Amino acid sequence: MKSKETRQEDSTEAINHCKVMIFGIDRAGFPTDIKPITSRNFSIHFKPFKTEDRFQDYDIVVFPQGIFEDLTWNSGSYSGGYWQHACFRNELDQRSKELVLLLQKGGSYCALLIKRFIDSDERKNFVDTDLTKRQLNYRYLARDNFGSRLPHVDAKQDEFVRFFDLYGAANSYFQIHDPKLPIKVLATINSRPVSLRIGTSEFFVPTLEIPTNQDKFVEYFTLLVDGLSSIKNKLHKDIPDWLKKFTFEEEGPLSDEISTLRVKISELQEELDRFEYFKSCLIHTGEPLVCVVSKILYETTGLTCDLTDELKEDAKLVDHKGSVVAVCEIKGINRGIKRENINQTDSHRERSEFPDNFPALLIANTGIKQAHTIEEKDEEPNTDQIKHAAKINILILRTLDLINLLRLVRRQALSQAEARALLLGSSGWLKVDAAAPEVRKE
Repeated sequence: MKSKETRQEDSTEAINHCKVMIFGIDRAGFPTDIKPITSRNFSIHFKPFKTEDRFQDYDIVVFPQGIFEDLTWNSGSYSGGYWQHACFRNELDQRSKELVLLLQKGGSYCALLIKRFIDSDERKNFVDTDLTKRQLNYRYLARDNFGSRLPHVDAKQDEFVRFFDLYGAANSYFQIHDPKLPIKVLATINSRPVSLRIGTSEFFVPTLEIPTNQDKFVEYFTLLVDGLSSIKNKLHKDIPDWLKKFTFEEEGPLSDEISTLRVKISELQEELDRFEYFKSCLIHTGEPLVCVVSKILYETTGLTCDLTDELKEDAKLVDHKGSVVAVCEIKGINRGIKRENINQTDSHRERSEFPDNFPALLIANTGIKQAHTIEEKDEEPNTDQIKHAAKINILILRTLDLINLLRLVRRQALSQAEARALLLGSSGWLKVDAAAPEVRKE
């Protein structure tokens, strides 16, 4: 039979042992079959981005910054370039919910800050497109980037000294504008906070990229988790399980409200992303332009685009009965609309074996290389081209006109039926500003 002291030691070890998930390791460029790392105080399990495991089934979850989004710099001519962005929104929302459940059960998480924060460009913002960003979106907590990564991190928490000495490095820093926020600074560079603990369970740790050398890989995560589990166990002793069972009546509703607000924020962000996508018709060309124009046409008129024509810029507009009601040419043009662009639309109609009076649209994103402001984008078509289009029964729209038409429909200044009638029953140039549409013949 074990002595009382032995039984107490075993009990303490059982309480202190942490089950740790390293989530999304494949999104950081590592294989998914990495063996667990085990020690007396913790076991580390490496899980891929698509794992079925849930955050709340672990004591600590660690994930690299940026794994819920893909950002690629497009050095196009418009304003010097922009970020091509994609977000794994469904996975992000699912893991956000699991993170709430993890924290509610007394678990912790750690976001590895391994890159610069990219929150916006001149076209749109990305502040809610990654789990790390989302968890840092406090009203009085700002983040900014250093000019380059800085390697000398001054640890303020003893448990992280060894990790920061070997692997600490910061691309970004924080500005805390409300001293009442429950934030502890874990490390600084030149007196600027670069590592934070929010509350007792949310850690943000700046680091070099995860090492690929096997021995250093094991050392990296062992030191990191040793620091995290040590702090967790220290706080665990301060707040035992029996004390967690004592709750204020307001705690449940507050947690529920937080969950509801997170879902609402996500829904609002999706709506903002839609608007940003619509606006991209002012910068795109080729297939991306065709795709966004198709979406706008459907939102504005209820007509769908049949994109099965051999030429990628050719489309047919189809009504709810499946009938073709117009042909459409969608083009990106470096400068203004030329006669040849109008003639190509006419050729598209002829090639499709429709009569000369069949509705035909030329939708052009003009001034791609020369326009850098909305004012420069608002260059009117040449009068001769408008007359030519009217003569051969073709309607010109710039993408600026199209997106303004969408604005009118959304604010119910124009119905979908009225917008549809304008596109199918007009020729020349459909000029649309924020106030009203106007068909010009010259």
